[in-house]
Amino acid sequence: GRESASLGMAALVMTTTAAAALGPCELAAVTSAAVLQALSGALIVPLAGSPVPGEQGWRCRRAGFRYFAANLAGAGAQRFWGVCLPALCAFAAANDLHAAVGRLLGAANDGVYAQPFTDIDVAVPAYAGVVNAATALATSWFAINFHMLCFGRGLPVQYHTEKYLAVTFREFRGDSQTFLHAIFACFSCLISLRQAAGYETTDLTILVAGSYHWNYPLAANLRLRSIKGVKPCGMQNWLDASPDARIGIAIQLPPLWRLTVPDAPVVHKFLEKWYSTPAWNSIHKMQICPIAPDDGLRWVVPQDALAAARTLASRGPCAQAVAGSLPELAAESAFFSGNASVYWPEVATKSLRCFERLEAAFWEVHVSASTWPLLSFESTVRHGRHRGKSLAGQAPLGGREGRLVGFFCLPSPYELEVMLEEVGAVPPSIHCGSEGVHEAMPLLLAYLSGRYEDLQRAPHPQMQDLDLRFGERVSTVYTQQVANYHSLAVEQLSKLNGESGRASGSTASSEAPPTREAEAEPLSVAVCILGLARTLSSPSVFLSLAKNASGWEALGAETSNFFVLDTGGRPLSDFNAAFEHLPVAGLAVVNGTNWGGPKECPTFDRCGSACTLQFHKLGLCLRLIETSELSRGRRFDWLVRLRPDMAFRAPIGHLRHLDRNAVHAVMRESGMSDMNDHFALVPRAHGDAYFGIGDSCPSVYDVKISRCLGDLAEGQHTYPECAFKMRLENLGIRVANFPRLFHIVRDSACVQTTGMWMGVTKTDQCGTTGN
Repeated sequence: GRESASLGMAALVMTTTAAAALGPCELAAVTSAAVLQALSGALIVPLAGSPVPGEQGWRCRRAGFRYFAANLAGAGAQRFWGVCLPALCAFAAANDLHAAVGRLLGAANDGVYAQPFTDIDVAVPAYAGVVNAATALATSWFAINFHMLCFGRGLPVQYHTEKYLAVTFREFRGDSQTFLHAIFACFSCLISLRQAAGYETTDLTILVAGSYHWNYPLAANLRLRSIKGVKPCGMQNWLDASPDARIGIAIQLPPLWRLTVPDAPVVHKFLEKWYSTPAWNSIHKMQICPIAPDDGLRWVVPQDALAAARTLASRGPCAQAVAGSLPELAAESAFFSGNASVYWPEVATKSLRCFERLEAAFWEVHVSASTWPLLSFESTVRHGRHRGKSLAGQAPLGGREGRLVGFFCLPSPYELEVMLEEVGAVPPSIHCGSEGVHEAMPLLLAYLSGRYEDLQRAPHPQMQDLDLRFGERVSTVYTQQVANYHSLAVEQLSKLNGESGRASGSTASSEAPPTREAEAEPLSVAVCILGLARTLSSPSVFLSLAKNASGWEALGAETSNFFVLDTGGRPLSDFNAAFEHLPVAGLAVVNGTNWGGPKECPTFDRCGSACTLQFHKLGLCLRLIETSELSRGRRFDWLVRLRPDMAFRAPIGHLRHLDRNAVHAVMRESGMSDMNDHFALVPRAHGDAYFGIGDSCPSVYDVKISRCLGDLAEGQHTYPECAFKMRLENLGIRVANFPRLFHIVRDSACVQTTGMWMGVTKTDQCGTTGN
């Protein structure tokens, strides 16, 4: 190995305007370019079974950065390089990460692929041979190492001439999408081998494990077929599931497999077909193949830190559970050292994803050096080949003050939630209650900070030394926790007034606050309050709506309020106080059919008034908004959908911080809920799609394939939440999860049952109450 001094690294000087267009990872790389370039540029020989030449990766990590392996397309044999990047790049979006790598290495962004540097390969030169003899009773597997398949030794002739070939992995870490991506990588290597051996015209069907049966043609004589009922990893007999699975190859896949095999267009086309849908109820297991935590660490931890990571994972059963999902849990965790201000937008975002994407628990931890001395220690290496080395810039984990505030995502401690593994949740562990936080915290800190050795040498803190807060999974409790964080985030962003960056001394993150855009006019928002008026006249409702869901302070925009109300025969004077606090820009009182009726649709008719009347009112509100837009001469920027009987725990926040390409609504990204139909933040570009849902009419087939969670009666029944999901999914509109900041305020005469299986009651006055 050698370090190259001629990587064509261009000058990294740019204007403030140009910097504002960069992603968080690329911008941080530009800011620290001189240091990062000095720790980048080692030539990597992929799949060689040896670490990066020299100690570049170790020095990068010990300096507080992250080391990546990069593939520069078109660079010939010397296309694999090590590159040192800011810590926040560990969780950056792919395009942002590749742009940062390309900038440091002087390569075009579209020719870069990078991933965190872990283990290069398992050095098993003799790993090839027939595992069991070919018989009529069992699949005959030929075991081979990935680099032998792609770059070295070929296969026996029968594996080139067979029309059907099963493919499995000895070990794999990742979900079904990553699994199929790896299958394609191996498939491309196999095809190259067949072509080199003169069998390129032979008909071939690759058989892979799948949750259901499908066929996918790749070429006239090449196809991929899934086999239901077999395990995706390991060497089992597949003949009972498919008589074509007579022979197969079992591949030892290295963690850096994606670095060595460029993505082919057919891969993207296939994955786009199966995984690009905006639907969230089609989430798959996080780990498609069972893998022991110690083995899984080899896929996610730097090679030189693997021994320390395994020691940290052995400190207790909760630490072992965290090791099994380390990068996923760490991505939703953060810590802040010393007197650094907590960056609440990051905490709010990560807490929501921890709860509703990973279905895990979110703990807040306060600890000081007086009870955990490690927090005040300087970083000095005292063992092995690095004995006595001290690296500049490695401040104590607790900063000069010896204090640390941590926000850690840990597995749910409730075994009942084991069923959620099937939808991509982190597997629960009964050991990760309050008594397990102290043993798991060092491993998460090590992954976030890169300081595995320091944390390995120090004993972990004792449970009684930690100030632990929250950690609940009960929805009524954690929604309040998220609302508290959201409120703090809104307040902090308002004070920052759009300045970019985050407080020093905290863990790096891509959750940087957005930069205020110079707009010719301020944002304008149409707030649509529609439905049965119910408790709108209650001060607890209209004061909450006025403070948290309407106006400049709540939304950061000029606001116009539109009402479409079914007053139930009550006079409008009952709502005078509400209208004083929520000035009316447009009003439609819908009692009966005085504003027309819903469009006929058999699917929505079977749903009943929950669909038909609601969708009709949405359409009426859109007509009021369009009329206002004509008179004011421009369109609103956002539309907000509210109910007249809701109160908020926290302000919604300035809408300029939200993604204008998505509809923001309450839903669980894990797939364990449909889209809530009480509330939505809708960019005007998607206003017709959301508010015009009554103009659509899904077919029985549309309902049947919607993957909604309720009983669809083979497509003969639907419900509002499912209808919104179908509508937005069919139009290709992404739905972003937003915290449930509100609750429904019932009339004092309404009784809400809480006992399990006590049934539901539905009335105009109270809505649906009970279970």
